[in-house]
Amino acid sequence: MSRKSLAQLDRVTSMMRGYENGFLQILGDMASHNDHKILYTFDFSVLHPFVFSTVRESKSHYDSVGRNIFTLLPMYRNSIDFVPTMSIPSLLELLDQLVHRADRCLAVSESRSEVEKITSQLRGHFLRDDSDGYPKSWDPIPALLKLKIARNAENLTQFVSMLKSGIISQLNRQVDIEIFQSDDFKMKYDIAFDKMYGQRSGSDLRNFNDKIFHYRVDCWNAASAQVSHSNPSFEIDHVCGAKPARAIENPGTYLRSPIVPGIWLYSLLRTPSEGYVKDEATIFLKMGAREIGECLKRVSHYNETSQIPFTEREEIDRIYNKYVRPVYADYSKSTLSESHQKIRSVEATEEGSITTIDGLRDRFRADAESTRVAAISLLENSDLTLDDDLLAPYTLSGNARIAEIKKSLEF
Repeated sequence: MSRKSLAQLDRVTSMMRGYENGFLQILGDMASHNDHKILYTFDFSVLHPFVFSTVRESKSHYDSVGRNIFTLLPMYRNSIDFVPTMSIPSLLELLDQLVHRADRCLAVSESRSEVEKITSQLRGHFLRDDSDGYPKSWDPIPALLKLKIARNAENLTQFVSMLKSGIISQLNRQVDIEIFQSDDFKMKYDIAFDKMYGQRSGSDLRNFNDKIFHYRVDCWNAASAQVSHSNPSFEIDHVCGAKPARAIENPGTYLRSPIVPGIWLYSLLRTPSEGYVKDEATIFLKMGAREIGECLKRVSHYNETSQIPFTEREEIDRIYNKYVRPVYADYSKSTLSESHQKIRSVEATEEGSITTIDGLRDRFRADAESTRVAAISLLENSDLTLDDDLLAPYTLSGNARIAEIKKSLEF
């Protein structure tokens, strides 16, 4: 292990502890699914990098994991012991994001000063080529953040197809949501909301309506998972990042990190197709849990990373490379270089130039319209609703952000 790697050892071992826990949670869910149905509900933050395959302002180390989950689910849906689902509140977050993007594209197209600024940025960016023909610095400048770099429409179509085919189920089709009207649910929801609002609202730069909408969605998903664990016929484990986890007690019982389904699907992907896929994946998962645990035990008594013998550092490298790194590899169809090439070739397409004011304005207008069409398609091809009465069970009746979405879509 190099000096740089040694300096990162604490971070690596911390990550490996998270992976050990992930492996153990998978094995636990495998053992439980014969007794009751295991439902994984995916947070919109996990779906986001799959549907919106663009550069975004705040990258997450879960982005590649999220893309992999939704890329691999159609291949291995019949080999997993959990039912992948999305709740109506999480689907509303997808609709919300589509409307935000459509509104932003339309606003940019109607602002000559902003279009001129972006045009200038793009011209300057494309003129700074290196020997490979790509810009020397591919930082996510505002111009690129506002453009659809790759396959957004295609991926959204794929996701809607997964909903329609049942590869991803809608939670309300798996359970009676009336169970989430109990006093116990309302108490857990209120506790989570008060805690989340106190933790996040002060530093959250979104407008009031927007952040309250997202807090309600996060807390509904978290509370529904909590309540479900007292049901004998099924349990809901909400797959999400760290923010919802901070709002409830014992999050490891009710929530799953995105790496859990990511590891599960990777264990199937790495299995030779001619073998007994599920059995070989199970063996890999059991070996992973054991080897990671043993490795961490061997290094746990050292007070400083410099005390760890070279042979132990080599073992950490081996475990990390075998069980951790592959889960973060991008198994989706498009590569970053292909996305770069898409941007660089767009001037030569019939879509119009992105380095002329009129061409760029037309692109933003077209993107706004296609995104609105996608939002309508999502509503038509799922159980999503904007009706206040039907949204009441999800604590979103009369929500101000829902009213804004209705207005934007002219409902």
